[in-house]
Amino acid sequence: MSEKRNTPEITRKERDCIMRIVEMTNDSFPVRLCDLSRAMDVKPPSAFELVNRLSKKGMVRAKNGMISLTDDGRRTYDRIKFSHRALESLLVKGGISADTACREIETFDYIVERKTALAILKTIGNPSECPHGLPIRSRE
Repeated sequence: MSEKRNTPEITRKERDCIMRIVEMTNDSFPVRLCDLSRAMDVKPPSAFELVNRLSKKGMVRAKNGMISLTDDGRRTYDRIKFSHRALESLLVKGGISADTACREIETFDYIVERKTALAILKTIGNPSECPHGLPIRSRE
């Protein structure tokens, strides 16, 4: 029996788009589509398609070429960062360098559920920070 996901499934490119939006806005101002395209190193039509897909999933709001995360998009971002930092801590504890762990985990952190990340953290002693010194916490 498969477990139902709490959030809509996203692709790796959609994950990268969500992460870039947060990195670029720092929760202050919306991102321009042309700047997002440049930051992701994709052509504007590809960025537009990504934003359109995320908009249909309720994760971004786009108006007049300006993009921002919705509350669902922010929750998705928080879940990805939480899972990323938990997995990164596990790999570093296993002897992988922090930078290598970070780079490898970006390929699948978006598919790991919060419940799994919590179990990983419990197994490795519930660290409060990831190997890069960033806090590990969940808003959920």
